[in-house]
Amino acid sequence: MGLDPRKLVIKYGGHKDQLSRAFPKMDWFRVQAMARHLFDTTLSDDDFTALTEQMRFKLNILIQGAEKRGVSAQAYKKMERRVSDAINKRFTDGL
Repeated sequence: MGLDPRKLVIKYGGHKDQLSRAFPKMDWFRVQAMARHLFDTTLSDDDFTALTEQMRFKLNILIQGAEKRGVSAQAYKKMERRVSDAINKRFTDGL
């Protein structure tokens, strides 16, 4: 038996009761939580890469949202530099 290729679920976003509306900075909180692991030497290279890719993805969304709303994206850009620094440190110090 195979998978049914039809789209049977209609997904809606932006509900009034969704968690991100109750806590508008949830993605920022997630990025900050991930940042705690940037210099964790116990992470494998694959886990570190997944961490930094996810952080960059979320930061890009946060930066675009801030710019769209005309608010400061300075903290997000600072974190983006921190991610870049961690990547450089991880892969240049390991040479």
